[in-house]
Amino acid sequence: MSLPLAHGFDSTLLHYVLVPAARALARNKMRSALTMLGIFISVAAVIAMVAVGDGASASVKATLRARAAGRSGIWTPGGVAIARAGPGTGALAHATLTGSS
Repeated sequence: MSLPLAHGFDSTLLHYVLVPAARALARNKMRSALTMLGIFISVAAVIAMVAVGDGASASVKATLRARAAGRSGIWTPGGVAIARAGPGTGALAHATLTGSS
């Protein structure tokens, strides 16, 4: 007796797929173990690379934020006008950077 499953599959078809797969896994235990180990290592490597990339991105953003604290820049045709405001700069200090600077 077969039980209907979703999307037109029935348990008989599932039986014809899963039983031979289970037998193949049981016969080739070392191959199955090495395949699983390879998959685990690959997934761990991807997770580690994503974490390293996120950490590097956060580090760069933090460095840029720290360097840009108290500064504002306006892009002009002649270069970048940088205004600094904060302790030790007086009221406001200006500098203009051009391509030749």
